Amino acid sequence: KNPDGTPYFSYVRPAWFPESNVLIHYFNDRSKTEGNLQPLLTSTVTVKYKGQLYDGTVFDSTATTGSDTVRSFALSNLILGWKLALTQMHVGDSVEIIIPYPEGYGATSSSSIRAYSTLRFGMKLVETTYELPLPAWLCRNYHFLYTAMSVYGEPPFHHFPEQSSAPKRCSF
Repeated sequence: KNPDGTPYFSYVRPAWFPESNVLIHYFNDRSKTEGNLQPLLTSTVTVKYKGQLYDGTVFDSTATTGSDTVRSFALSNLILGWKLALTQMHVGDSVEIIIPYPEGYGATSSSSIRAYSTLRFGMKLVETTYELPLPAWLCRNYHFLYTAMSVYGEPPFHHFPEQSSAPKRCSF
């Protein structure tokens, strides 16, 4: 518990995945970051972090030889526990999160992380960038639209001359 008697950790159980949860503790005053950007599932996040097994064994960290570095990740490629926590954070938030094994690596081992491991992370969200996906109908019809618009001298990405194929945000 905190000195004021409130619980140290809060449950994060987002509406988009209510059967999953992580525990989170904010170290900063959230009122000072509430107007900052908040990641979406399609975002790229830049974080400082330290990952530990629940017994305190460090398995990954951005802190190397005394210097603090950051790493960037596509949020869609991360374990569910990170997705749950990061989509609730704002740029500038510093947290400690506890990730139960189903939201971590589950029944699968990953390098020094044994199967069914509860994970603990200290994390700071440094930056987030948005990459909103293009609508599926646009991606499916991109080549047709590109050809049709090119006939009239207005290719859809004429201001990006190096882009002659489908936008990278289309996944085929």
